[in-house]
Amino acid sequence: MLKKIVFIIVGLIVILIGLLLAISAGENIFNLALDKVIEVEQEGFIYHVGYLIGSTVILFFGMGLILLGYWLIRRGIKGGRDKSARSQFEIGRVIKPYRSAYPNPLKLKKDDRIRTGEKESEWPGWVWCTDKSDISGWVPESYVRMNGAEAIVIYDYDATELTVNPDDELIIINEEVGWYWCLGQNGRSGWVPKENVKINH
Repeated sequence: MLKKIVFIIVGLIVILIGLLLAISAGENIFNLALDKVIEVEQEGFIYHVGYLIGSTVILFFGMGLILLGYWLIRRGIKGGRDKSARSQFEIGRVIKPYRSAYPNPLKLKKDDRIRTGEKESEWPGWVWCTDKSDISGWVPESYVRMNGAEAIVIYDYDATELTVNPDDELIIINEEVGWYWCLGQNGRSGWVPKENVKINH
């Protein structure tokens, strides 16, 4: 809330300064055009043009400050609003169907000890892991600390995959080496191959 108020106050001050500069410069340009401030014959053409250019620069600078102040106020107002998941994350649309291959997905907790096997060849960066209950699944290598044929889990992990169809809308929450962790239309979360999803722009 304090940050929001600061943005709004600073924005108002910047707009006020911009208005004063723009009004002053505008008056100078208007008076100069009528030869009320400086007579061309008395001061010379170069001085006349220089004064006009300087006043014009100040005018545009003042207008820029007004726009900056307006932006600060808008940011302050928006900063106080809660953002939904749809505004925080990218939205994707399924362009190719995918069927989950693992009805009993592997789920790991930080510091779990697991057995490791082969590494994925199609999507490098994944390793086949098995927990103490003999449930197996693919895990990003960055989620485990390897120690020979065993590993220690560094982060909580869920290997759930989503079954999706073309035109399904997904909220993209995370990306790991060729896969998206998504929130589906049915409220379930899981992995979907990146190549099956097109990000909405």
